Amino acid sequence: MFSYQPHHSTPKDKMSTSLKMSHSSPTTHQRSSSPSARRSLSPALARRPGSPSRNGASNRSPIKQYPAQHESDTIQKQRRELQLLIAELKDRDRELNEMATTHQKQLLAWEEDRQRILTLEQKCYRQEGELHSRGEQIKGLTAQLKMLESDGSNKSSALESTQDQLRRISEKHSHTQLHLQELEEKNSTLNGSLMDLSSTVGELEAREQELLTMLKLKDKDLVEASNHISELSTKLKKLDFQFRECQRSAADAKKSAAEWKQKCADAKQEGEKLKNELTKQQTENEEQYIELQKARQEITDLKNDAALASEREKRKDQLIELQRSKQERADAELTSLRQLYERQQRDLSLLHLNLESSKDLIAKQQASLESSPSSRPASRVSIHSSPSKSPQKYRSATSLEDKHSSLLNALDSDITGIVNGEDFSLPAARDQDASPTSKLHRLLTESRQMVQSLERSTLPPYVSRMDRSRTSDKSETE
Repeated sequence: MFSYQPHHSTPKDKMSTSLKMSHSSPTTHQRSSSPSARRSLSPALARRPGSPSRNGASNRSPIKQYPAQHESDTIQKQRRELQLLIAELKDRDRELNEMATTHQKQLLAWEEDRQRILTLEQKCYRQEGELHSRGEQIKGLTAQLKMLESDGSNKSSALESTQDQLRRISEKHSHTQLHLQELEEKNSTLNGSLMDLSSTVGELEAREQELLTMLKLKDKDLVEASNHISELSTKLKKLDFQFRECQRSAADAKKSAAEWKQKCADAKQEGEKLKNELTKQQTENEEQYIELQKARQEITDLKNDAALASEREKRKDQLIELQRSKQERADAELTSLRQLYERQQRDLSLLHLNLESSKDLIAKQQASLESSPSSRPASRVSIHSSPSKSPQKYRSATSLEDKHSSLLNALDSDITGIVNGEDFSLPAARDQDASPTSKLHRLLTESRQMVQSLERSTLPPYVSRMDRSRTSDKSETE
């Protein structure tokens, strides 16, 4: 919840860099200008010892060459020092640039972390709708804390930047003082050399005409050096004024830093209080979250129970629909069986009529045989043969009628049982025994066979032979 804001000592504005350039420019100009003056002075100084004296003082030449070599050595040393100083300045500029880049990278990382934290907080607020009011309070408190922490960090960074600027200015001032001391020492040495030269002027009056040009050049160099010294003095005055202003700003910054430290301490105390409140609220939120999870689990259990109950009801509905479809099929089969039963009853009635007609014909034949005397032997033979046939016919007819009546009774009992729903109430018995439809089919086949046997018994032999031949032809074709 609390974001860490890094502190850096690097300055954020470009004014510091401009001040650095302004402070460093005079020193560099000063250093760059001083070698030019020395170079301009060096040929004059180099020419002096080499000139022959009017009095022919050739023995003094090595003594005069010694200060010229010493001056050239000092100039080379100064050049080396200037190069070292320039390298140090470049290294410091590079370090400052690296510090600025690292500071920018850390700021970007901090902003990315802050954005991630904000997105996570928004997701938490979406998921926890019931705790929206408390979340808003927490959000406001965290925003205040962040503002206070950001203000404190900005102020601390400003303090550090001002301290760094003061340190750098003090270092630059010390460097300028050292450089001025070196320049004063060099000026003193130059003044000593001038005094030596002025002392040697009396000795070298004979060569005044030759050295007039040299003196003019020296005068010009001196004028330039004096101008340069005046410029340096003005720059030193400016630097002193800037140093005083920096001291004043440093004092003001220290005062403001003390005030901001007190404010930061107060803000830290308030932040600790708010942290304690947040921990309490987080514990309460965790308890409520646990209760919500329990309620969700109960809801899921109830949903599962409801889904199971709905599946059971669906299965019951499917079973009811299956039973309805079975009942519809049974009804359709019953209607077809009733139609077959009616047809068989019609066929049986026709067979009864045929039997009665055949009985009448037999009785008439017997009467005609008994009445005709001429045909007694034949009639006897026919009578002896007919009694053997007629009882068989009567017996077969009676047996067929009994079987047909039993089949009809069985059909009626099965049909009544199916209509009343006896077979549907006993699924175990239905699974063990044959289905009522199969029973009906069996009875129907038996009844058909009975009818066919009756027809065969009642029909004459030649008709039965014709029927047999037809059935055999059909079987062969099949």
